[in-house]
Amino acid sequence: MVLNLRLFQKTSDLENKVDSFFLKLAEAGVIYRLAVRNYLREGLSKEYKTHFEKVCDIETSADTLRSEIKLAIYSDMLIPDSRGDVLGLLETADEVFSLMKTSLWAFSIEAPTIDEELVPGYRRLTNMVAKAVDELATGARVFFQSPHLVSSYVATVSYTHLRAHETREDRGLRVGGVK
Repeated sequence: MVLNLRLFQKTSDLENKVDSFFLKLAEAGVIYRLAVRNYLREGLSKEYKTHFEKVCDIETSADTLRSEIKLAIYSDMLIPDSRGDVLGLLETADEVFSLMKTSLWAFSIEAPTIDEELVPGYRRLTNMVAKAVDELATGARVFFQSPHLVSSYVATVSYTHLRAHETREDRGLRVGGVK
């Protein structure tokens, strides 16, 4: 007998909405990465603005899904024991959407000039952000489909976050055997 660990076994519509919400988060992360890379190459180009608008559109669509999920959880009295956890996860993911949108908005308003020597660092940081967003989205999707696999995604996001905040010197010291 196969044990089915799906959290929303009888609520496939809700499960599909949650899955779509986190797919949108992953998509926004990819487009965010493209937008920043484009800005680093060309500044406030038409392509950058298109990417920025796409992230905004995805975030708006995800907000609609989040509201529908919240309504379904409360009105249909679904998952009463996990309601707070699920809503907290959705709110946290919504904050990630907002951070990406705000970051792109800041680029478009402030139009900072980035020294060429700093561009590779910005690219690496942007790659790490996109990777962390993707792992967050994937881990959240796994939480609803196969909860026993979540810990591996938490570890990946934590590692990516830690690497993003380490300085080059910290990595050099660790590699050199001092740390």
